Amino acid sequence: MHKIKHLLAMACLAFANANAVADSNALTTKYVMDLEAQLQMAFTDYNAVHAVLIERCSQIFPASKSSLVDAITQWRTKNADAQQQLHQLLLNGLMRGSGLSESEAGAQIARSSEMMTQLLTSQFNKLPEAQLKPACEGQYAAQSLASPMLDFGSLLSKLQPGKVHP
Repeated sequence: MHKIKHLLAMACLAFANANAVADSNALTTKYVMDLEAQLQMAFTDYNAVHAVLIERCSQIFPASKSSLVDAITQWRTKNADAQQQLHQLLLNGLMRGSGLSESEAGAQIARSSEMMTQLLTSQFNKLPEAQLKPACEGQYAAQSLASPMLDFGSLLSKLQPGKVHP
């Protein structure tokens, strides 16, 4: 995990440095940290995380299931391709930057994904009913799924050559 965090920080700096043209304020520590955090979120297996949330919501608040599933489906449709491209970008970066084989790099990414996924599924499993109810009834869709942190298309765009978005 440490190697991946280090690579993420280096990748963010490299992308930002390569993309920063005349604007000396474009590369800030906060910007790089935000990119690193968003890249870490891109490792999460949201199918597994959302399955836990949907299961808990349908058991305890069954009326919320349909709208929650719709919101998650819309989010997945919007973000799945970009999330896959981000995984590939990191895989290539690990192979080039650390000299890892594709299988070694894939294994490191898989370990990071497992950790992030486990963390989020554990949080949803432990959420008390009083906090679960608003999440099931739209708060998760309105706040989490709509968050810039989970907009992987935007992140991918930020990492494209010639674009810096501090």
